[in-house]
Amino acid sequence: MNTDSLFDLGGRVAIVTGGGDGIGRACCRILAAAGASVVVGDRSADKAQQTVSLIESEGGKATAVECDVLKDDRLDALVKTAVDSYGTVNILVNNAGFGGGGREKSVCDRCRLPRAGIQCKRLCSVEAVPSGCALYGGIRLWQHR
Repeated sequence: MNTDSLFDLGGRVAIVTGGGDGIGRACCRILAAAGASVVVGDRSADKAQQTVSLIESEGGKATAVECDVLKDDRLDALVKTAVDSYGTVNILVNNAGFGGGGREKSVCDRCRLPRAGIQCKRLCSVEAVPSGCALYGGIRLWQHR
């Protein structure tokens, strides 16, 4: 059985937050390998661009956007870039989070970070979902963390 058609994302557009490294970068690469055009959002413009360069070297299409998901104007820019560049948003991977990577946290950080993670996922979804729903009647949401 050929499973390639099961994972064909040709013509689809994905936004991945936190796409500059780690799991986010892996998601970007997998989506691009399956044919999606990927908008790589990350707080670090350099890391986002590194992911885009990697995707392009593998034959995929991607665009980098510097995006702190806790800032409304940056989320607007992320979704606007996807729509302006590719016409819509079909897939949203809410990967951006705070913490991880073996970094030590203070007690205060450990209390604040889960709330920030929930807030950024909600904000990103609020920005992207209307675009996907208005243009194609639906959007896939993949939550991580």
